[in-house]
Amino acid sequence: MKSPILGLLVFGLVGVHGYTMAATLVGTPTDPTGIDGLLVDGTTYDVTFSTTTYQSPFTQGTAASLDAAAAVALALTSFGVTQVAWMSPA
Repeated sequence: MKSPILGLLVFGLVGVHGYTMAATLVGTPTDPTGIDGLLVDGTTYDVTFSTTTYQSPFTQGTAASLDAAAAVALALTSFGVTQVAWMSPA
């Protein structure tokens, strides 16, 4: 099952389990548009980056949302991302 996660992502590596690395960066290194194949707690997601909308299958503050945030952080780190530009929603 694949579901999109849209939105600006906040992430921190905490003692979280349930993810592995098999993700692929979508777009170009200078203009990435998402991450495909992100595995979170046994479910694979395709993540689309957006600065205009936010929609997520995860409820903020739950174990699943923390697992998802950690998986995204790990994926971005493995892609060599050193900085994320943050835009506050309007």
